[in-house]
Amino acid sequence: MMYMYNNNVRIAKKIAIGTIISGLIFLATYYFTYDISYALGGLFFGLGVAAIVITILISGAIAAKRQNHTSKEKSSTLLWNLISLISIAIFTAIGLCLINSSKIVIKNNSDSVVKNIFITGCQNFEIENIEANSSKTIFVHYNKNTSKDCAIGIRYTTSDAMEDEILISTIKPFEGEKVLYEIN
Repeated sequence: MMYMYNNNVRIAKKIAIGTIISGLIFLATYYFTYDISYALGGLFFGLGVAAIVITILISGAIAAKRQNHTSKEKSSTLLWNLISLISIAIFTAIGLCLINSSKIVIKNNSDSVVKNIFITGCQNFEIENIEANSSKTIFVHYNKNTSKDCAIGIRYTTSDAMEDEILISTIKPFEGEKVLYEIN
């Protein structure tokens, strides 16, 4: 029975490390692509790992109760399982924040500085200027909306005139988007 308990500790340690690495991969992939399938994949992966971790935690508690284990042995399996569960909770919170936001990348492809850039709609942002051939990234978080029905637009001044366009016409909760807007 001692072998089973030690095996639980080894498995819990591997799962904790794998959970952290996999969670970072899912979050980074979603952050760069804003593809909903990565967010859903990460969510279902987290639920599966949580079920496995809880099973290991319960089986470890039963094995520890049946035999006399030191407190160090009991705390090591508990610690690794808690690391996994806390990692899942943190990655889920960050993922929900990302999925409930839009990433807007404004790229200035022109040879001149673009000035007085305003992002309007759900939240208002102001960028003083974007240098030639550079870009700025803005995150619009939907949970900070002042109204439930809003569109995200951009207004800016070039050397020729003032431009005003809609970037995202309809905002839906938990359907984040990545928008690349190029100024030529």
